Amino acid sequence: MKRKLTALLLAVLTLCLCTGAMAAGYPIDTQGKDVSLTVYCANAISNYVTDYNETPFFQEMEKATGIHINFIHPATSGMQEAMNLLFLGKELPDIIMCGNYYDGGVFQGLEDGYFVDLTDYLPEYAPDYWQLITSGDEIWRQVSNGDGRVAAFYTIKEPGDTQHRRMLLTQETLDEIGATIPTTLADVEDVFAKMLAHGVTPYILDKTGYEPQFLGMYDLMKGFYKDAEGNILYGQVQPAFKDYLTLMHDWYEKGYISKDFIGSNTKNNQTLFDTGKVGMYFDSCAAAYNRGVANGKTVVTAPYPRLTEGQQLHWDDYKKPGYSMVSDYRCTGVITTTCKNIEAAVQWMNYCYTEAGSTLANWGILGENYDVDANGNKVYNDNMLKNPTMSATNTSYYYKQHVWAKLRQPDVVCHAELKTNEGALSIRLRWGDDPLVDNTLVLPTLSYTSDQLNDKNDIMNDLEIYVNEKVLQFITGDEPLDNFDTFVENVWGMGLQDAIDIVAEAYTAYENIHAPQ
Repeated sequence: MKRKLTALLLAVLTLCLCTGAMAAGYPIDTQGKDVSLTVYCANAISNYVTDYNETPFFQEMEKATGIHINFIHPATSGMQEAMNLLFLGKELPDIIMCGNYYDGGVFQGLEDGYFVDLTDYLPEYAPDYWQLITSGDEIWRQVSNGDGRVAAFYTIKEPGDTQHRRMLLTQETLDEIGATIPTTLADVEDVFAKMLAHGVTPYILDKTGYEPQFLGMYDLMKGFYKDAEGNILYGQVQPAFKDYLTLMHDWYEKGYISKDFIGSNTKNNQTLFDTGKVGMYFDSCAAAYNRGVANGKTVVTAPYPRLTEGQQLHWDDYKKPGYSMVSDYRCTGVITTTCKNIEAAVQWMNYCYTEAGSTLANWGILGENYDVDANGNKVYNDNMLKNPTMSATNTSYYYKQHVWAKLRQPDVVCHAELKTNEGALSIRLRWGDDPLVDNTLVLPTLSYTSDQLNDKNDIMNDLEIYVNEKVLQFITGDEPLDNFDTFVENVWGMGLQDAIDIVAEAYTAYENIHAPQ
């Protein structure tokens, strides 16, 4: 009996060692040495703390992992430039939490010898992250390259969110003009005409001239996308793009679009909408709702605009099934090749994919930020939702980490700003159950070889400058729409087909990637 028990214990020990469960235990076994790591990342709450070590979240992380972090916080206004300067020195931070800022992306950084190839470290030192990213072909394709290598820790998002960006109006304006929430293009134009007659500028278009939801009516996307058969297309040369430009130009001429849209920005657009000077625009619906509550207005959203009632739409990337990678520069963690303790760095990064670490990153600290109700559900307390010194947005970076490399629960479950009142959550959820929406057109995040990326950039840098200039000119009338065919010919003449071929090659390679078994 004793011999069988001994054999069983040895088998369990061997299994733990093989799966990495022993190596990835917490606190991290540093073999009696004081181990610290340097982490380069933006400080999202610089008005409250000068160093993330001052936050309860990272203090709790240090207790849980046993690793002290020395933070390097660049100025958020010039992070791209600051990160470029990093690579001029001999010594890099151990971890960079904005790896996508590297010129060419994280795999280019791996190829250039700056970032560690994580693939062989993950099964042993980050088994929780490894289990997530190998759980299916689709998520594996998003985080790996064509050679099956992994260069970064990403936010891996559970399914269940609805689109956060919607067409915004106020109920007060709709009541004043005698209109209802628009659902079709004809409805939108009716609302715009009534707003204009009421003395309100109906709409402020994004300064680029592109609105994804109006493009979506025409089964178009800006830039590269795919059709149902997997063919790669470029939106701005499609015949239907002329229809979009014609619509925008018509609205601009009628005064439906603000004449100042090119010189505007997000903050200015919010102010114009909040003060009633603009009747409609597209933005984050929960944030706009909360501003409306503060301003005594009722912000409402509209469903995705359609050319006709019942039209199937194919552009919504929120309709991804299963786990998905969040390609946000702020939550792409890479370990640099100058790191002297790669194993500890990998284990530290893995913590936010464990049950305990994910709970901390998504919810904060039990009792201090959330409680558990009688049904076992986590519920934020007033320290998160009604904090007297900071907003729910800021508590999300002080007590937890809303944007970080982690296993992330859906916003509708644990986004503090959505939980500040039922209206904010309700407006985010509204229209989210639309059955006539899918993501057929959406291309996944693709990986390119160094040669592919260089060739593609050589073509697209000048091409997109030309395209984007002409788009604004077509909308404002500085370039007649009669010249659209000439514009298309010029774009093809700048090498567009070669760029499409490169994207198609990368997409084919993506489709041929399968998760390790």
